[in-house]
Amino acid sequence: MPRFDCLSFGSSAFDVLMSVDRPPRSDERISAHSVTSGGGGPASTASTAMARLGLTVGLVTAVGQDVFGDLMVSEFERFGVENSGIQRVTGSSTISSVLIERETAHRSMVVYGGCINRIDLDAIDFDRIREARLVHLDGNNPMLALRAARRARELGVTTSLDGGNMSAEALAPVLPFIDIYIPDEQSMRRQLRADISIEDACRAYHVEGPTLVCITRAEHGSVAFDGERFWTQPVYSGVAVVDTTGAGDNFHGAFLAARLEGQDLDHALRFANTYAALCCRGVGGRATAPDMAETLEHVARFPGLAPDTTS
Repeated sequence: MPRFDCLSFGSSAFDVLMSVDRPPRSDERISAHSVTSGGGGPASTASTAMARLGLTVGLVTAVGQDVFGDLMVSEFERFGVENSGIQRVTGSSTISSVLIERETAHRSMVVYGGCINRIDLDAIDFDRIREARLVHLDGNNPMLALRAARRARELGVTTSLDGGNMSAEALAPVLPFIDIYIPDEQSMRRQLRADISIEDACRAYHVEGPTLVCITRAEHGSVAFDGERFWTQPVYSGVAVVDTTGAGDNFHGAFLAARLEGQDLDHALRFANTYAALCCRGVGGRATAPDMAETLEHVARFPGLAPDTTS
């Protein structure tokens, strides 16, 4: 029996988030209404989401040998994410400063990044992938994603990729080794072309290798394509949105948890949209992450849609 439901590979960040009326202009000082902090990063937040939903999750990532790295490791421990694959590297952790406009929940972000690119690829035991049912990747270190995806394919382990922030050039060698590909709509338009339809984008990705493509569309919900049928679900509107930081990362974790639990695409999209919305109730991507019982309670209120049979 596999040790992990999911073994994730990708970046970790420490977020400092402030609620403001508006971002400052050049040379202007403004006051924040509140401040909070916590961990972020695509693969890392997807991992904490899966762990919060009751799955067994391991994480391979890099954090700095600094106080921010200490805080991130402690948070992984609180969520129950197995962290023996975390490397402590020289230099600063990846840090994000996020300003959230109180009226609109729009964000401005400054990132000091690159920690994941200091990870020692040769020190990673990629054979641990045989202990997992699923491997989830982000693309912030494309070579890490490629090596993990190739090894997973050799071992017959299903792969999932969060394609946000990846260029078309970085994505191309990785995509043939991916089973489940989930970009956001903005990344999709950068990787393909700005005027492409959602349906044509799904088809374009599908022919490159993934058997399942899902595109997240912010306030427009999400769309999935399995090679035969398109499935759509709207956003869950049962909560007031305070901050959308980490919403897409949490969608990934919830969607993968649903699929690992055997849910069909219609229900998995509904479940993931609901979970992501619940994570937007407070400031920070993990602060209001619900457990399985609370998520299912809200899923029961979801209006739901019949599957879209467009071909």
